Amino acid sequence: GYKITYGTIYGDEPILSQALLLIPKNISRVHLVAYFHGTNIPIKALGSERKIPSKYDGDKKDWKEVRWCGLTLATSGYCVLLPDYIGYGITENKEHPFIYYPELFKANIDALLATKKFFQKQKINYNNDLFLAGWSQGAGAALSAHRYIEEDYTDEFKIIASSNLAGPYNFTHFIEDVFSNANKHYPAAGLYSWAGYVLNKFSGTNRPLDQIFKIPVYDQMSAFNILTSKPSDLFREYFIANILNGDDELFRAAIIENSFHRGWNPKGFVYLHHGTSDDIVPYFNSQDAFHNLNQEIGNVFFYSYENATHDSHVDEYIKQTISDFNKLR
Repeated sequence: GYKITYGTIYGDEPILSQALLLIPKNISRVHLVAYFHGTNIPIKALGSERKIPSKYDGDKKDWKEVRWCGLTLATSGYCVLLPDYIGYGITENKEHPFIYYPELFKANIDALLATKKFFQKQKINYNNDLFLAGWSQGAGAALSAHRYIEEDYTDEFKIIASSNLAGPYNFTHFIEDVFSNANKHYPAAGLYSWAGYVLNKFSGTNRPLDQIFKIPVYDQMSAFNILTSKPSDLFREYFIANILNGDDELFRAAIIENSFHRGWNPKGFVYLHHGTSDDIVPYFNSQDAFHNLNQEIGNVFFYSYENATHDSHVDEYIKQTISDFNKLR
């Protein structure tokens, strides 16, 4: 494996970030997969250091996605790029964009461009074909990157396929569902609160936080570390109401911009995977993407896992992903 250090933009600030690049031995042709990892709470006490791809040291413990997904793809003959994301590793002093994908994409595309330069420097032949994959937060990163690259980076990459497990693609439906059931208890309420914080910060709405939250919120960790599981205890009533009725046009526009289940026609294949009993990222996210992206060319596919939860079928996902990718390479 190689540690790739590259320049990128965080907000308007030029910074350095890192990624892990896995290259199988004795390959004759590069088949590149960008694998985007799931949510890693940036608290060292919770073991975040043992999940950051660029810090992988070959240990057989921890780094589950690096080992289960990254190494499994690499041992199947793929070169695998695993970006750290801003907010981890050498950028741990920065707040993580989490699931605001227009911001997250900035570092991910720069990691891919840096990987191309690495191949050129090492005289490794690469023909620009690209596969994308990811789980949870990373699935949203993969599907949104599929769109952004096909729209703006066709001179650099050709998307062959993306394989996306349990991602928040229809952010609009997701927010509406949570806010319409604001008195319900959610096991991932802290993630939803954090999502609201980063959406406000990185989308440019920059609403005063006391206009959004009932609780004291001043940074990403105070947004995540909450003592309730009910959105009605987290968010102000008028904020919830104005999102639902559309009166908060600026914030709602940011929510729509962060939704990738419709509004574009993928050229590369899209494989969606989701468990029907997912209580973190609702199953309807993949249903909505499948029905709205499944155009007449028939290149969108949906694997539904009956009674599976958010993380109970990662092994099935990666096996199926390798099978699907192998047919296309």
